[in-house]
Parts: sequence; structure tokens; C-alpha cells
Amino acid sequence: MRVDNWHALAENNAIEWNNGSCVTYGELSVAIEQRKHQLSQMEELFFIIPMGRKLETIIDLFAVIGLNKIFIPVEENVSEQKLRQLAQHFPAIVVLTDNDICFHGKAAYTKLPNDTLFIAFTSGTTGEEKGFIRNHASWVASFARFRTVKQFAGERVACLSPLNYTLGLYTLLETFYLGKTFLLEAVSFPELLEQQKSPLEICGVPSIFRLAFQKKAFYSDQQFLFNLGGESFDPYLNEQFQKNYPNSSVLTYYGASETSFIAYQFRSGAMDKEAILFPDVDVHIKNPDENGIGEINITSPMTFSGYYEYGKINPATELVSTGDLGYLDRSLVYLGRKDDQINRGGEKVFAQQVKEQLMGHPEVKDVRVSKKEDRVFGEKILVDVVWKETAQSLEELNRYLQEKTIRKIRIDELYNVEAIELSHSGKAKRRER
Repeated sequence: MRVDNWHALAENNAIEWNNGSCVTYGELSVAIEQRKHQLSQMEELFFIIPMGRKLETIIDLFAVIGLNKIFIPVEENVSEQKLRQLAQHFPAIVVLTDNDICFHGKAAYTKLPNDTLFIAFTSGTTGEEKGFIRNHASWVASFARFRTVKQFAGERVACLSPLNYTLGLYTLLETFYLGKTFLLEAVSFPELLEQQKSPLEICGVPSIFRLAFQKKAFYSDQQFLFNLGGESFDPYLNEQFQKNYPNSSVLTYYGASETSFIAYQFRSGAMDKEAILFPDVDVHIKNPDENGIGEINITSPMTFSGYYEYGKINPATELVSTGDLGYLDRSLVYLGRKDDQINRGGEKVFAQQVKEQLMGHPEVKDVRVSKKEDRVFGEKILVDVVWKETAQSLEELNRYLQEKTIRKIRIDELYNVEAIELSHSGKAKRRER
């Protein structure tokens, strides 16, 4: 099982640009073979690929895969400092640029399994960055299981997330595996609407669409399938999708870079529908409390192979920890990251729960919920709010929460902001402490 086993005819369009010009699978295959011949002269096993939205990137990507080499995806405009930092994890590594630069690192050579596809590195925001290993089999298994739940006739696919992130890379490789057409330059949702590419599958994180809706509500009767992951889906977004895209479907899913897909929900009006586990996914709740809430662990044929750091491999266990908390109630209920749980005077609440409640307020446009240490309560709840028109006071927001929620949720500090800044992946940035 290989991700480069395309299910496409040579005359099918593989890539489409905004102006409508295309490259077929046959034409792309010829270019890849030529690049493979060039790269075959290099003895290095590891290749860094800056994932820009251009034809050369796609050619480099599949040339490396076709040669059974291992690629490391990075952002398009990666700094030389970052490249040298990554290179230290390997004995030697080639950066595929116009000049194909080779860096030598300090790590000893370590033999990786033959079907290893790539090593992607975490951002390092919660500690030192580490690489997670993905093989062909786990991603082909992910393609197959995702395909069982998204029945959609469209032949075009767009991904609004950067291609070096897991969501972007997955969407790109799955599109080619299925023999569909990837819209390579698609980075703006409003521009996609104007281009009239329907029926179209659009992938991204919810914050990208929330930001677009806040600027202008774009109504369209085109047929779309929205695949949204990486963040929770709140009532505000659900309302906007249902109101503005009546002929479209919204599929939200829960998963992680190490696990691929775990559970999904089709959104068609109601927000309280149960999540459905993907085929062959088993969930185990580790160390549950009196309410059944504990750490979500899974077994699945879609999970990663292990972690990689400076030439050393830490193989993944069969039972993979997600670092998230949740519970089982007929299906899986996801509550949030372990470090997003706020313990305010013994009352435990998740940042996402507070956000979902606040997004229902008629004057709230966007919100970010954070926590900080406190000598009295242990932890306090902080919120940054973007208002639609009339700013509300802290007392008014707490009164609203008291009326709308059963649990005792109380905000301690309120900050009025112009916008919630997004990270490179399209997710809301964490508040600086």
C-alpha cells in the first residue's frame, strides 16, 4: 500500500490553477520521472521539502516518495536557521530548493522501516520540537476510512490550510491518491466562491471560515463539502454554514497528527449530534474520574509509527494517547486538551466549553478563553472578546453565563480586542502569558 498509487487516468486533471489552466496526471508523471532521475544521483535518504503552492513542490514531493526516500515537510519560506536546526536531527539531509542544498547534522544513521513516508516536526510550542513518523500503510488506511464517510461527487479539492501542516499535507496526498483535481493556489474562501468551482470539497480549520464570516457573510447556492478539523466547531459557525450554504454539507472530525481520524459528525442544523467513530477505531478512557472523564487513548490502523529525535526512534505503542480529555456516552465526547482544563476553586471547566457558551451571546463576534495562575482560586478564567457592535461588561457576561449554563462558570478577567490572531495553521493563537 503506497500513497503514490494514484487511482487516475493519464488524461485526468491532477492540478488546476486559479486561471483554469491544468496539468494532467500523465503530464505530471513525466515531470516526476525526470526529477527522480536527477535526485537518484544523491545518496542521502532524507529530503526537506518547503511546501509552497507551486508545481515544482508537487514534482519534488512525489519524486522523493517514488525513490523510497523520506521527506520532511516545512513551510515555504523557512529560514536558514530553522533548516540548520532541523538538520541536526539527521546525519545528512538535502533541502530541495532551486540549488538543492545539503546540510550535515550530528545524528548517527538510524535504519527506519522500509515503508516510512515522512517525518514531520511539531511546532515546539509546548516543549522541544520532536518528529513523528508516518508510513504509507497508515495514511492509505486513513484514505480508505475517510472515504467511507464522505460520499461526495465533486472532482475538485481545495485546502485552505498550509501544505506543510498535517491537514494540508493529508488533503494533498489523498486528492492525488483518489485521482481528483487539487486546486493548488486556493488559499482564500471568498475567492473560491467567486471562481464557481462547484461541486467542490473544501478543507480547513474552523477559524479560517470564522474569520471570513466576520468580514462578510458570503451567500452561495453552490454545492460544497466542507471538511473541518483541528478545532472545535461552535454554534456561531454552525449557524453561518446552515444559513449561507443551503446546498452544502459540513463534516467535522476529531483527530490528531499521530492518530489521523478518530470521530466525525455531519452538521445539518443541530449542534448536539453524537460523534461517530471512524471504522476500526477503538477508544479507551484512561484513569476516568467519577464522571467518567479521562484521557482519550485509541487503537487504530491509522496511527503513527513513533517519534524521531536526533537519530533515535521511540516506537509508538498499540494504545496511542491523544493528550485530550473526554468520556464515552454511547459515542465519544471530546472536551479539550488536558492543559486547556481550568480548575477555578475546585470547579473544573474546559476553555472550549466557555467559548461555545459565549459564542451564543448576540453581541459576541469572536472569543478566546485562557487561564492564569491565581493564589486564591488556583486558576482564573480570562477571555478576549471581539464585539459585533456593543461591548458588554464583565458583570453582564457572567450574568449571561449564569442564565445559560448549569455549571458554575465565572469569568475573572475580560479584555476587549479588535481581532483574535491566527497562527500559520489557521488556528487561534494562544494568549501570551
